Amino acid sequence: MSVDAQVKVNSSSELCLPYGSSCWIGGASDAGGNRLRLHHSGTSGQAYIDFVPSLNFRSGINTVMYLSGDGRLGVGTTSPNQKLEVNGRIRASSLEIFGPGGEFDDVYLDQSNSWGSPALYPRQNCQMEIGKSSNRVNTVNTYQVFYQYGVWQYSDKRLKENIREEDRSMDKISRINSMSYNMRDSVAQTLPEANRKQQRQRNYGFLAQDVQAVYPELVSSDERGYLAVNYVGLIPHLLTAIKELNSRVAGLGDSLAELNTKLADTRAAQEACCQASGSSKLKSGNEEDATSSSTTGTTTTVDGQIAATLGQNAPNPFGSETTIGMYLPSTVQKASLRMYDLTGKQLKAITVNGRGNTSVTINGRELPAGMYHYALVADGQLVGTREMILTE
Repeated sequence: MSVDAQVKVNSSSELCLPYGSSCWIGGASDAGGNRLRLHHSGTSGQAYIDFVPSLNFRSGINTVMYLSGDGRLGVGTTSPNQKLEVNGRIRASSLEIFGPGGEFDDVYLDQSNSWGSPALYPRQNCQMEIGKSSNRVNTVNTYQVFYQYGVWQYSDKRLKENIREEDRSMDKISRINSMSYNMRDSVAQTLPEANRKQQRQRNYGFLAQDVQAVYPELVSSDERGYLAVNYVGLIPHLLTAIKELNSRVAGLGDSLAELNTKLADTRAAQEACCQASGSSKLKSGNEEDATSSSTTGTTTTVDGQIAATLGQNAPNPFGSETTIGMYLPSTVQKASLRMYDLTGKQLKAITVNGRGNTSVTINGRELPAGMYHYALVADGQLVGTREMILTE
């Protein structure tokens, strides 16, 4: 040990250096060698520890802290690569990280807050982003988020203004197509290796450009121009579209019930008409006069004469065309086949010139698909009615 001035031991057995003195260990000057110097500057009141090339703090023979000559401090390691490197855990009630941009770059990691959970927040009340700029989506950048108890979003009425109920979402939602897709390899390469395989799998979703054309407020762009979709924001529009669809279905049900009522009324009117003409010699093919007629096969006789009959069209249902068979006695002066829709509106009347066993062919391309009634009228009397179905 080399001492520039007298070293004293005080009453507390402490080693004391006079002002402006130095105590050298391993060398007697500032030049070269492995050394440690304890130094007091004197009048300035500054004390120093000078060391070359590094300083080790040991417990027994084990180094617990290491300080390199260029100012890198290692705790639990003797080869720190950063200004501070800790091999183990760090516990602190709060941690403040200073950024190069001043107070707006400062970040706090605080566990001493009143709600008891760790908080990460910027020093100023401003936006803080997570993720590198090249991989950031909006303000929070992450590949996957796993959660157990749900994601909660403030939706209290007291926090909102300009509230209005959305409608007419069905037409807008119909303009957005559901897509399946694969991400480009250039995107997958930016992900951790463990996530690349999953990202290359088939995915499902929407194209941001399609959503932007309908709901531009649900699409945002990052600094590179790539678009992102607020999928949660689509939920209210989907719900409104479902309600509109339910309303349309209910309306169709009411219309169908009304048509069924009209059909029942039409059938009742036709049956009443048939009963009113029961004394006529022109009878329906599926009716018989209990007092004056007898039935043989598919025809009806009245007073020993064969009456007019109307057959079922074949094929039924039909697509392109169908044939309606009938029998008209030679005594019939005038006959026609008439077609009606379910409301009772007459669509067409076809003159039947043949007598005896004859037929009429209906061209399905002349009518829209649906259910129809047809009736045979001979000399002003209803012979019979039947139903037929035209398919697309």
